[in-house]
Amino acid sequence: METVTLATEKGLRVEVEARVVRGGLAITPTYGADKQWSRYRLTHLASGFGLGRFATLLMAQRALNAVLALGIDWTQPKDAVATPENGRRCFEAIGAYLVRR
Repeated sequence: METVTLATEKGLRVEVEARVVRGGLAITPTYGADKQWSRYRLTHLASGFGLGRFATLLMAQRALNAVLALGIDWTQPKDAVATPENGRRCFEAIGAYLVRR
């Protein structure tokens, strides 16, 4: 497994082992208080910020596939990918997956 750095809500950085790394994104175990309601986090590697939290690895993998299919270059810095349009597209893609489940 590959070690990646995540950003916390308090602005700190923590290192965790990723379960999956692909296309500038990673699936990692959640940490801290997040563990109370989710087990996996989808993270943008260039910034360390999370795109979503999921109860199972399978759910996180499907969300990863959904956002990778959008054609966004997730290897770019946060400022290049964190646009309102990309946020809306990700929200819709992950939401569509969750509805189909």
